[in-house]
Amino acid sequence: MDNMAALQLSKRTRRQLDRFISMEGRRPRVLMGRLERRTRDRLLKMATHYFGDLGFDVDLSPEGLTPGGVAQMAVENDVHVICLTDIKENDTQLLEAIQAKLRQVRSENVCIIGIGDISPSDRDHLIHAGFAEIFSWGPMFSKSVGRLLDRLMSGNFDPERPEACIEGVLARDRRMIAKTISMIESRAAKDQAMAQGILDGLYPHTGNAVRIGVTGIPGAGKSTFIDSFGMRLLEMGHRVAVLAIDPSSSISGGSLLGDKTRMARLSGDPRAYIRPSPSSGILGGVAGKTRETMMVCEAAGFDVILVETIGVGQTETVVASMVDFFLLLLVAGAGDQYQGIKKGISELADAIVITKADGDNIYNAHAAREEYTKALSLLRPESPLWRPPVVTCSAYDPGSVEEIWEIISQYVERLNSAGELGKKRARQSVAWMLAMVDQGLMHQFRENPRVARILDGVLDAMGDGNISAEEAAQQLLDAYDAPAV
Repeated sequence: MDNMAALQLSKRTRRQLDRFISMEGRRPRVLMGRLERRTRDRLLKMATHYFGDLGFDVDLSPEGLTPGGVAQMAVENDVHVICLTDIKENDTQLLEAIQAKLRQVRSENVCIIGIGDISPSDRDHLIHAGFAEIFSWGPMFSKSVGRLLDRLMSGNFDPERPEACIEGVLARDRRMIAKTISMIESRAAKDQAMAQGILDGLYPHTGNAVRIGVTGIPGAGKSTFIDSFGMRLLEMGHRVAVLAIDPSSSISGGSLLGDKTRMARLSGDPRAYIRPSPSSGILGGVAGKTRETMMVCEAAGFDVILVETIGVGQTETVVASMVDFFLLLLVAGAGDQYQGIKKGISELADAIVITKADGDNIYNAHAAREEYTKALSLLRPESPLWRPPVVTCSAYDPGSVEEIWEIISQYVERLNSAGELGKKRARQSVAWMLAMVDQGLMHQFRENPRVARILDGVLDAMGDGNISAEEAAQQLLDAYDAPAV
C-alpha cells in the first residue's frame, strides 16, 4: 500500500482523528515495537509510514527489545498505542508479557495492536486475548484505524493531578516525567492551566543543569554523537536528558520519532532519559514547549540537558536562545569556508565540531577544521570572553568526545566566574516571556468573536483577488480593536 493510498484512506478517519486531537490536545502516538525475535523490515516500514500518513505521531523503537523493554519505552514516551508487526496466532504470551510490565508501571490504558496475515478465527482469538485491534493489509486497514480511534476516545486518558505530577517529577518517576511533559505539550485548554501550575511548582527546583543545544545539517551525525557523548557523561557521573525534535508532516501533521533507534546505548541506560517530540509546525528546529520541558528534566535531577534540533540548515537559531552552549556539528565537504560564515546559525555557535573524523575521512576533517577556523576569524564572537573553537571528533573515539565536554566546561566556568552566564539566562527569560506574550495575543486574536465573524468573508475576498493581504490584515485588526457591543 503506497503513501497516496494511505492519504486517501486517512480522509475517511479525519473526523475521528480531529475529535481525538481536540480531546487529548495532541495527536495519537503509536510505538512501533521492534522485538528481539522479529520484525520484517518491509512490514515495519509499511506500518510506520502508513500511521504517519494518517496523522499519527510514530515512535520507532531500537532493534531487539524485550517485551518489557517495549513496554518501558511506551511509558517513557507516553504513547497511546503499542504496535507489533508480523503478529502470529500464538502471540498471546507476548501480549501478556507486555501487559504485565504495563500494569507494573501503572500504564494499563496503553492499547496494544498487531499487524499480520491472520485468519478471521485467529483474529477473534487474539482480540479476545487482549489485543485492542488486529490489522491486515488491504481495504480493512482503514476500518481498523477507525475502530482503534473509537477505542482510544473511550479509554481513560485523563491527565494526572498537578500535585501528583510535581511530586512524581521530583521523585524522578519516569512515568510521571513523561506524563508531565505530555501535559505541558498539550494544546487542550483543560491541560494548559494545569501545566502552568505544575511549572510554577517545579520552578524552584530548576536552573541547576548545563543546557546544550546540538544542531547541524542532516547527515552530520547528531544522534550518533549524542549517543557517544551522553554515554561518556554518564560514565563521569552525570545524569543526562535528551530532548530530540523531529519534523512534523506539513500534509498529514504526523511525525516519525526515530531518535532512539540512533541512540540505542543511551536510550537503554536508566541514568538517561530521552524524550522525542514532534515540531508540530514550529519553526526554528525546536518544539513549542522545549523550554518548559527542559525545566521538567532539571527538576527531575538531570544535570546535563541536550536539545537535538531537527537539522535543516541555517534557520535553526531558536535553540541558541534557550541553552547555555550552542554546538554546531558539520561534516567535511559540506561547502567551502564561506558556507561557514553565513549569518545566522554559525555566528551563534559556541563551538563547531567537524564530525566523522575517522578512517579515510580524517584528512578531510582536519582540512575542514582549518577552513572553518579561518572563516570564524572573520566573525565577531557573541561574548568577548569566548572565541568559539573548531575541533574534530569521532563518535567512536572516547578521547575526542570527552574533549567536547572539556570545552563546554571551560565555557561555563569562564562565563560563570564573570557573571555572564546568569545574565545570558536572564536575557533568555525575557525573550521567553515576550514569546509567550506574542502567543497569548495571537490566541486572543483568533478567539475574538468580532474577528471570527468576518474572518471567512475576508479570506474569501482574498481568494477571489478582491482585496490585498495588507487590506485583509487591516480589516481583521480593526475588528479586533473595535469596542465590544
